[in-house]
Amino acid sequence: MKRSITFLMVMVCVLQGAWAAGKLPNFVMLGDGTMADYANIESSNVRGWGQVFPSYLTNMNVVNLAQKGMSTKALVEDGVLDSLLMPFEKRDILLIQFGENDLRDTIGAQYSPVDVMIEHLLTIIEVAKEKKMHVILCTLLAEPFFIDGQWIDRMGAYPQAIRNVAKYVEVPLIDLEMMSHHWMERRGAEDMKSYYVDLNTEESPEGEYLLNEAGALVVGKMAVAGLKALNLNYMNKSLVLKGSAKPKYTTK
Repeated sequence: MKRSITFLMVMVCVLQGAWAAGKLPNFVMLGDGTMADYANIESSNVRGWGQVFPSYLTNMNVVNLAQKGMSTKALVEDGVLDSLLMPFEKRDILLIQFGENDLRDTIGAQYSPVDVMIEHLLTIIEVAKEKKMHVILCTLLAEPFFIDGQWIDRMGAYPQAIRNVAKYVEVPLIDLEMMSHHWMERRGAEDMKSYYVDLNTEESPEGEYLLNEAGALVVGKMAVAGLKALNLNYMNKSLVLKGSAKPKYTTK
């Protein structure tokens, strides 16, 4: 994870000048592997929903800082948060989505109990607000886990904790967990295989569920619908619910 964060910081430094020179606001995405960019899109079908987000936004620079394996613990306790957000400023937007790795006690280096994750989220929000960024929280993506055809919630108290943080600090919330788990319940276990890579809906190694392009586009559209419902004056003119005929990527 430290190697991934180091690479991310190098990337931020390289692109900092380009972002600063741009006249459009930055839409910054900070989260885990469900949101992240994946390389080799010609040979691999793995996508993060943030990777296809340019399909749904106009008049903004989409900057995806999400990383596979990232948790609030890695971001805050490894001391890289200030460096990652350094290039951004007033009127830039920060969308935060964590919990997927924080709740994994099998990933010892990333695990955060609920109360610790809450403190980390408050720290991230505080740093962004000090920079006068617009902050939006997003609950984690539900898991496509089923037993005997029934969707099973394995997220515990984490989604509600994120909802509580948003209410406490009065920042907008996209409840992606709620939208995605209703979607999974409607579509069922077999249909979920069309939206994930190599999905066994009753067993996934290390709790890893990787979206394919179709899944990323569906989840991305859910997130945009959530943004639209928030009716944020700094976002409304940039949202495109229909999306483009050919997906646009943050990484090629």
